[in-house]
Amino acid sequence: MPSCRKVMTGQGGTGQAWLMGSEGLSGLVNRVIAWADCLQRKHGVLGFPYAVVKKYGDDEGGRQAALITYYGFLSIFPLLLLGVAVLSRVLADNPDLRERLITAIVPEALRSTVEHSLATLPTSAVPFVIGLIGLLFSGTGVVFSAYQTLNNVAAVRYRCRAGFFSRYVRVFVVLVILMLGALAAGALTVVATALPGQPGVQRAAAVLGTALVVFAVLLLGAKLLLARHAPVRALWPGIPAARIEFHLAERDSPPVPGGSPPASDGPG
Repeated sequence: MPSCRKVMTGQGGTGQAWLMGSEGLSGLVNRVIAWADCLQRKHGVLGFPYAVVKKYGDDEGGRQAALITYYGFLSIFPLLLLGVAVLSRVLADNPDLRERLITAIVPEALRSTVEHSLATLPTSAVPFVIGLIGLLFSGTGVVFSAYQTLNNVAAVRYRCRAGFFSRYVRVFVVLVILMLGALAAGALTVVATALPGQPGVQRAAAVLGTALVVFAVLLLGAKLLLARHAPVRALWPGIPAARIEFHLAERDSPPVPGGSPPASDGPG
């Protein structure tokens, strides 16, 4: 393999003459690309980030992230409403704990909208349960999008992926895990703030506990949604990025989601 310096400058010391020659801008660009490729092949420190960026582009990472973000917008509100509705029924005799959990789970920007929507839900048992099922189905979009993204990136063939019934079972199980994780994170926040001590220590304990819960939930969700075996060491590096994506979707969610989705095969 020729040295990177020779690839960049041509035949030994003729680099200046080559730059002034007739090859023009196209030749210069090709030489720069060849030099960069040679450099990343020789140095792993440069080759690894290059491979990550190239893999991200080959897998249409930007499009997949946009789909997860969009369906996250549509899914977060009904899932929050579903969780608050269940908490309101379960903790009907303990309104103080209910309010503290809702404050810890629901973002402040969505709190008034969730409370208003909760008041419009039916109070009788059968219509209430039907409404909860509808909210559960409304929250499947982000999980279906994550399912498609994980299996596309892992190059799982369509014939090897879960069938219709099995896919829905996985999605609903992951939804339940997400809701239980949110409840656990909220409970940890409530417990940490109730402990005696400095506010900074309480906040640090709440943040650490929530981070561990979120990490475990996302890791378990990835294991369930991926349609082939993958060791934990292959999945955990992507969890921080998924956490950031989820946080952005939660923070930027409009009170009433709407609009047209980007082009996709659909959440189902």
